[in-house]
Formats: sequence, structure tokens, C-alpha cells
Amino acid sequence: MLLFLARADAEAKLPNLETVNLADWLEVRRKEWFTGPRAADLRLEYSSDGPCLVKVQLPLLSQLIDNLLDNAYKYSEAGKPITVRLGSNNEAVFLAVEDAGLGIAARWSGLGPSDCQTNRCRLRRQYFCLQ
Repeated sequence: MLLFLARADAEAKLPNLETVNLADWLEVRRKEWFTGPRAADLRLEYSSDGPCLVKVQLPLLSQLIDNLLDNAYKYSEAGKPITVRLGSNNEAVFLAVEDAGLGIAARWSGLGPSDCQTNRCRLRRQYFCLQ
């Protein structure tokens, strides 16, 4: 993983961006994600009136979503939903991975209250906006 991130950091300086419709991309990736013992827990939701076009480096986007899904599988119980949500408005496209995991506070009790609150929010609803 560290080698991938180091390589990604070096490549990030090069504008190798592709214009992608995220709805189409998610449908292709769905086949990969809907396998294995937790396939029944995964849900895809769309809330957009038009195409969700973004300029991205596809290998990095794939790695990002795979990491978020791996964490959701790892830190939430089997049978609990994991939702990949795609939407857009006039200003941005958003892609979120949501799970019903315990959050960081239950695992790392040594963090301060503000740290726990922030990190729990990040783990329960991991998202990013693309403009």
C-alpha cells in the first residue's frame, strides 16, 4: 500500500486526468464489489438528475474507494449495510461510503473527545466532493 501511495504521489504531479461519468464507472465496478461474503451488505444509491462527470485519475479513484470499502467491511458487522452513494447538484458531484461500524471511539479510547467525534464522523461517513 505504501508503495502504491508513493507512486501515486509522484504521478499526482502529472495532470493525467480523464473525464468520467461516475454513474457509469460505479456500474462497472459493481461487478467487482458484489462478490464475497459481504456482497449482500453492499448497496449503491444514486441521487442525480444528470450525468456525474468529473476529471479524475482512475487508478487513484479506484484505490480510494477500494480502501474505504475495505475499512467499511473490516469495521462493521456482517449483515449491516454498507452504502456507496453518488449524487450531484449544480456545484459538485459527491461520492460517499457509509457504514454502521462502531467508529474510532470504541476502538481507540485514548483519544480526546474532540478527536473521537471528528474521527468517528470520518469513519461512519467517508466522502469526498469532486468539482
